Amino acid sequence: MEMALLVPVLAVLLFGVIESGRLFYAWVTVQHAARAGTRFAVTGIGERDGTRLRQIQRTVMEAARGLPARDLQITIRSWHGLRGRQQLIVGSAGGPCDLVEVEVRYTFRPIIPLIARLLPQQMVLRGSDRKMNEPWMPCEP
Repeated sequence: MEMALLVPVLAVLLFGVIESGRLFYAWVTVQHAARAGTRFAVTGIGERDGTRLRQIQRTVMEAARGLPARDLQITIRSWHGLRGRQQLIVGSAGGPCDLVEVEVRYTFRPIIPLIARLLPQQMVLRGSDRKMNEPWMPCEP
């Protein structure tokens, strides 16, 4: 009798720990992918041949390879001018000494039906990082 009462509680606890682990893994991966993309973006690699944005996105995707690509969204923004005090440009990694931000969003969906009833159908996890581009050419004031 005690076993019949205890097994459902233990099952919910066990599956809750598994789903929490998946959620934590996804959150840490999103944060890591945003940092990796920003670290690559500040180098200016690919600026001359026009492949910089694609290379930043590829770097983010490689860092987030444990997550389904269809649920990832990557946004790259830059602020022109020293210390980001001027205009915001979405879809640009900026020039030398501009501020660049890489934002990664991931839609997390619980997979264990028992736990999925207790959680929202989907959760959007967001990670972003912002850095100043290296001066690969002379900086504009």
